[in-house]
Amino acid sequence: MDVLWSGTACLKSCNCEFFEPRAMFEKVSQPSLSLGEDGDVGEAKRTETIGTLETSETSQVSEALAALEAFKTLEAWEQEGKEVSFKPAGRHFQSVTHHRCYFTQALFHEQVKAQSPFLDPKQVTRFDGINVQVRFDVNDDKVRALPCKPYVISPFALCQVVFLATPKNSCVCAAKVDSFKTKGRTVTLNLTAYSWFPLKTLVSQTDGLKVLICGAQTRRMLDALLNVQNSRLQTVVMCKQPLHHKPGRAQFECSTATLNKHQRHAVAHSLSNKITILKGPPGTGKTTVIVEMIAQLLQEKSKLPILCVAPSNVAIDNIAKKLLADKSPIAKRDLLRVVSISKEPHYWHGHVLEDICLHLKMYEHLTDMPKRSFEDLIAGRYSKISPADFKAFQTQRRLIEEKIIRKAKVILTTNVAAGAPLLKCLRSFPVVIMDESTQATEPSALVPLTLPNVRKVILLGDERQLSCANSIPGLTLSFFERLITNRVSRANLMLRVQYRMHPQISEFPRTAIYNGQLTDGCTAEDRKHPQIKHPLFFLQCARTVEQLGALNQADHKSIQNPGEARVVRELVRNLLLEKQFSHSQIAVITPYAAQRELVAKLLKSDPVINPRIREPALEMDIEDVIGSGLEREHNSVSNTLININNVYVSSIDAFQGHERDVIIFSSVRNNSEASLGFLTDRRRLNVALTRARRALAVVGDKETLKNSKIWRKFLKHLQERDLIFEKVSSL
Repeated sequence: MDVLWSGTACLKSCNCEFFEPRAMFEKVSQPSLSLGEDGDVGEAKRTETIGTLETSETSQVSEALAALEAFKTLEAWEQEGKEVSFKPAGRHFQSVTHHRCYFTQALFHEQVKAQSPFLDPKQVTRFDGINVQVRFDVNDDKVRALPCKPYVISPFALCQVVFLATPKNSCVCAAKVDSFKTKGRTVTLNLTAYSWFPLKTLVSQTDGLKVLICGAQTRRMLDALLNVQNSRLQTVVMCKQPLHHKPGRAQFECSTATLNKHQRHAVAHSLSNKITILKGPPGTGKTTVIVEMIAQLLQEKSKLPILCVAPSNVAIDNIAKKLLADKSPIAKRDLLRVVSISKEPHYWHGHVLEDICLHLKMYEHLTDMPKRSFEDLIAGRYSKISPADFKAFQTQRRLIEEKIIRKAKVILTTNVAAGAPLLKCLRSFPVVIMDESTQATEPSALVPLTLPNVRKVILLGDERQLSCANSIPGLTLSFFERLITNRVSRANLMLRVQYRMHPQISEFPRTAIYNGQLTDGCTAEDRKHPQIKHPLFFLQCARTVEQLGALNQADHKSIQNPGEARVVRELVRNLLLEKQFSHSQIAVITPYAAQRELVAKLLKSDPVINPRIREPALEMDIEDVIGSGLEREHNSVSNTLININNVYVSSIDAFQGHERDVIIFSSVRNNSEASLGFLTDRRRLNVALTRARRALAVVGDKETLKNSKIWRKFLKHLQERDLIFEKVSSL
């Protein structure tokens, strides 16, 4: 066990407030299953050593307090409810300890945002009549806490992470549950603190503590911060020196369709270098390049298994589908799609990826009783499973999955799921390929990058599209962007030919966003539709007015425009009836969740668009938004794609990574103050303008929108080409 510092024993008793994470304190139906992380059966065992000191105590305290100082602006922001500008000084870190402390603070505040009782003292749950105290023993680094709610199953699990904080959140420590014991109305916790923040500092500043319970995702990210010290990527993470690049492999035989010279150069570079940072603008064939990289790396046994990850299930599924395509050079038996337990019901029989999903391969090898238990779990019939049957299923599952994982050559999963216990049977991850790197927070990106024996890393992203949609200062800048900002890579690898958009649609992003670095790989004839006269146009809605949406009235966060929503409905009807598009070719995107909800409601009730009045299908990537700490406008609600009879209605943020033949972009804002909010973000506009293949209709009020520099430039582009119209009938 780590000793954080030497010295005589120091005992201190203090009061403890325990905050109720809502989901964790809901009453649980029988059977009473003791689950650890990701469904592991909770059995008493010692945790491994969590970390080692790399600096003296004085230096460690100094760096920890420097990280705390950086978050003073955050505390003011929380009190005032206003956004503040915040960037890490120099966008690099003094040491590994500084890096760890900084992101520990960020992760803590992310959890605080997700659990509002931690912020509002009026909502704090106090447990009357329960003995609650905290005792610190400095020498053995033990914290003993006694919080419990007597009428529910204990929310604690072995190796679970908790944050301990002073009343005003000015000092924070992360720890793991080493063991716990329940007796009557008392739960005794033994915690082992992560070593990079001196517990002594926490103890000296308060007579009371707050305890915040966190999930498996936070634990994996904290473990990744710990593992940076032992990773070959430490120098890169610290941005201490630029990468040394070798010339790309001169000759290799392409196994997929012909690559253009930029794609070929990117593949060659990845084969010859330990770290590759590749920029992939919209429609430039990133997935095609990834497939070719995997095909080439599969020829070298020393590079196996290849771990391919992305921040979201949607993004990694796109790669998996491409690998399974008819002309793919990669055998199906070599692929393994690993999903989190919470997502398994969504990847069941009939799913396009069922042949490569780990849990479905495992299911085929289960014996009768464990198989029935698994079916009951998938169906949510928990009361039918006895604790004994569940334990037997878990034991058999673990053995079968381990055998399957060891044989896999290409493992596909999300960033955070890569840190799951089931992958710990592998001692080496020679190659990690990460797609959509700009959408991942740095701690989540480090989960796969700090796995054992990573020798080659390939990062793909686009810093000119939306970054990780996180409101917590310190988590808004992705690892990919930080490396580019610090000029760690001088190779400047970029895919420069787009194959998605009609040239009239791509013209503005190519020139205004990418400064002429992109060219078109498809012609107007390739993307022509016989009923479309104008592949790009703006529909002026001057008489509509924005208003506070019903979705988030209490928070004054979301906005809707009913008049504009009705125009959008008319456009969808026109596309279906007159332009002869199918439902599955159309998507409506908007910056605001309230507008998305309103548009979905109108489309659902329309007899032309939804003749059978089918209920909307919600497609939400739960795994990617749990514990994200995002603002209301970027929470699970806005991460949902609404499917109305195969017409998608989505926020811009959620639609990044998607495309459709026709996109209707509802801009919403129309007010006398000329306020545009986050609509002024050129990256958000870039995403919105680059989703369409054949036609893009932008709906809005040009007088309001022209108050933004990038929108003014876009409107001028449209005006010069006579692409601004007043009526749907004129299209």
